[in-house]
Amino acid sequence: MNLCRWFVAEAGHSQIGFAAGSAPLADHVDERHLLSLWVSPDWRRRGVARELIEAVASWAAVESARSLSLWVFEQNKAAINVYERLGFSWTGHSKPYDSRQEMRMIRRLPGR
Repeated sequence: MNLCRWFVAEAGHSQIGFAAGSAPLADHVDERHLLSLWVSPDWRRRGVARELIEAVASWAAVESARSLSLWVFEQNKAAINVYERLGFSWTGHSKPYDSRQEMRMIRRLPGR
Protein backbone atom coordinates (compact mmCIF):
# COMPACT_ATOMS: atom_id res chain seq x y z
CA MET A 1 0.00 0.00 0.00
CA ASN A 2 1.21 3.50 -0.81
CA LEU A 3 0.95 5.92 2.10
CA CYS A 4 0.46 9.03 -0.01
CA ARG A 5 0.27 9.72 -3.73
CA TRP A 6 0.73 13.15 -5.30
CA PHE A 7 -0.63 14.20 -8.69
CA VAL A 8 0.47 17.34 -10.53
CA ALA A 9 -1.32 19.11 -13.38
CA GLU A 10 0.89 20.88 -15.87
CA ALA A 11 0.38 23.22 -18.80
CA GLY A 12 3.50 23.56 -20.88
CA HIS A 13 6.32 23.83 -18.39
CA SER A 14 4.16 25.24 -15.58
CA GLN A 15 2.54 23.42 -12.70
CA ILE A 16 -1.08 24.57 -12.54
CA GLY A 17 -2.46 22.33 -9.81
CA PHE A 18 -1.90 19.39 -7.52
CA ALA A 19 -3.78 16.87 -5.44
CA ALA A 20 -2.74 14.32 -2.85
CA GLY A 21 -4.42 11.14 -1.72
CA SER A 22 -3.52 9.44 1.54
CA ALA A 23 -3.72 5.98 2.98
CA PRO A 24 -6.58 5.08 5.31
CA LEU A 25 -6.85 5.66 9.00
CA ALA A 26 -7.06 2.55 11.15
CA ASP A 27 -10.85 2.81 11.48
CA HIS A 28 -11.45 3.29 7.71
CA VAL A 29 -9.29 0.61 6.06
CA ASP A 30 -11.34 0.49 2.83
CA GLU A 31 -11.20 4.26 2.31
CA ARG A 32 -8.64 6.67 0.92
CA HIS A 33 -8.57 10.38 1.65
CA LEU A 34 -8.28 13.42 -0.61
CA LEU A 35 -5.71 15.16 1.54
CA SER A 36 -5.05 18.23 -0.55
CA LEU A 37 -6.28 19.91 -3.73
CA TRP A 38 -5.16 23.19 -5.26
CA VAL A 39 -5.60 24.70 -8.73
CA SER A 40 -3.96 27.93 -9.88
CA PRO A 41 -6.56 30.73 -10.01
CA ASP A 42 -5.90 31.25 -13.73
CA TRP A 43 -6.82 27.61 -14.39
CA ARG A 44 -9.94 27.27 -12.26
CA ARG A 45 -13.26 26.36 -13.91
CA ARG A 46 -11.42 24.55 -16.72
CA GLY A 47 -11.73 20.96 -15.47
CA VAL A 48 -8.33 20.77 -13.77
CA ALA A 49 -9.81 20.01 -10.34
CA ARG A 50 -11.99 17.28 -11.86
CA GLU A 51 -9.01 15.63 -13.54
CA LEU A 52 -6.94 15.77 -10.37
CA ILE A 53 -9.75 14.33 -8.25
CA GLU A 54 -10.33 11.58 -10.81
CA ALA A 55 -6.61 10.76 -10.70
CA VAL A 56 -6.81 10.39 -6.91
CA ALA A 57 -10.00 8.30 -7.23
CA SER A 58 -8.30 5.99 -9.75
CA TRP A 59 -5.32 5.57 -7.43
CA ALA A 60 -7.71 4.82 -4.55
CA ALA A 61 -9.46 2.14 -6.63
CA VAL A 62 -6.11 0.50 -7.42
CA GLU A 63 -5.46 0.51 -3.68
CA SER A 64 -8.73 -1.50 -3.28
CA ALA A 65 -10.57 1.39 -1.63
CA ARG A 66 -14.35 1.47 -1.64
CA SER A 67 -14.59 5.19 -1.08
CA LEU A 68 -12.74 8.49 -1.18
CA SER A 69 -13.27 11.01 1.62
CA LEU A 70 -12.29 14.60 2.31
CA TRP A 71 -12.72 17.43 4.78
CA VAL A 72 -13.77 20.87 3.58
CA PHE A 73 -14.45 24.13 5.38
CA GLU A 74 -18.17 24.80 5.39
CA GLN A 75 -17.51 28.37 4.16
CA ASN A 76 -15.66 27.15 1.04
CA LYS A 77 -18.69 27.13 -1.25
CA ALA A 78 -16.66 26.96 -4.48
CA ALA A 79 -14.90 23.77 -3.35
CA ILE A 80 -18.14 22.27 -2.04
CA ASN A 81 -19.80 22.86 -5.42
CA VAL A 82 -16.93 21.07 -7.21
CA TYR A 83 -17.02 18.13 -4.80
CA GLU A 84 -20.79 17.75 -5.06
CA ARG A 85 -20.66 17.84 -8.88
CA LEU A 86 -18.05 15.07 -8.73
CA GLY A 87 -20.20 12.77 -6.61
CA PHE A 88 -19.20 13.57 -3.04
CA SER A 89 -21.94 13.73 -0.43
CA TRP A 90 -22.10 14.86 3.18
CA THR A 91 -21.47 12.29 5.90
CA GLY A 92 -22.95 14.35 8.73
CA HIS A 93 -19.59 14.50 10.51
CA SER A 94 -17.94 17.80 11.30
CA LYS A 95 -15.11 19.09 13.45
CA PRO A 96 -13.85 22.47 14.57
CA TYR A 97 -10.63 23.80 13.08
CA ASP A 98 -9.44 27.08 14.54
CA SER A 99 -12.51 29.32 14.40
CA ARG A 100 -14.06 27.46 11.45
CA GLN A 101 -15.91 24.20 10.97
CA GLU A 102 -14.77 21.38 8.68
CA MET A 103 -17.33 19.07 7.14
CA ARG A 104 -16.62 15.52 5.99
CA MET A 105 -17.68 14.37 2.52
CA ILE A 106 -17.39 10.96 0.89
CA ARG A 107 -17.67 9.48 -2.59
CA ARG A 108 -18.27 5.81 -3.25
CA LEU A 109 -15.94 4.37 -5.86
CA PRO A 110 -17.37 2.40 -8.79
CA GLY A 111 -17.22 -1.37 -8.73
CA ARG A 112 -16.75 -1.57 -5.00
